[in-house]
Parts: sequence; structure tokens; C-alpha cells
Amino acid sequence: MTSDSEFVLIVGVGTKQVGARLAQTPAAHGPNLLVLTGRFTNDVESVTELIRKTYPNVHIRIIKLDVASFESVWSPVVEVDSYTEQNIDILIGVDGFGVHLATSYLGSFLLTILITDK
Repeated sequence: MTSDSEFVLIVGVGTKQVGARLAQTPAAHGPNLLVLTGRFTNDVESVTELIRKTYPNVHIRIIKLDVASFESVWSPVVEVDSYTEQNIDILIGVDGFGVHLATSYLGSFLLTILITDK
């Protein structure tokens, strides 16, 4: 990460998630804008407060986003498109890949494999 990163967006920030720790790294490099997203805005706000204590000059925006809901994904896209910053320089997705794989694919395949012998 370089100090000239203008716009950093992190998907999946919560107080007990890896995204909370991960959000500290770009904040230390002073991006022009750090956007933190998460399913529960209270958790994202807690992480934001911690970052602001250490890095008070970082401009942080919070977006409520639940990647498990397609409806929830559209609103943040429209919001980010409205920002004056030109491009997202760094995009970090840390939110629930294992859960999505398990619920969308693996669980169904496991059920199919286990039930085909019956």
C-alpha cells in the first residue's frame, strides 16, 4: 500500500472480524477516503471510532452492506458512484466467503451426495 492511495473500500468490517484489524492498515497510510462496509453499522461505527483515535485525519465513510442480499448490494453501489473521488484504488473483500460457499453451494452438494444413496 502506498501513501498516494486515494480511495480504499473494505467490504466486511465488524468488531470481531478480520476486517476490523485489516482496516487499520490503510488508515495508517492516510488515504483520502476510507470506506468501511458491514452488515451491522453499529459494529462498523465501533471500528471507525478506534481508527479515528489513532488516525484522526483519515476521512471515513460507513456503508451498510450485507453481501448475502442482492438488494443490499445495489444501494451501496449507487452511493459509491456518487462520490467525487474518481476511482477505487484499493478494494478489499473480507466478508464471509466461507459462509457463502457453504450456504450457496457446498451445503446443497453435500445434501445431494448424502441423500442419493437413499
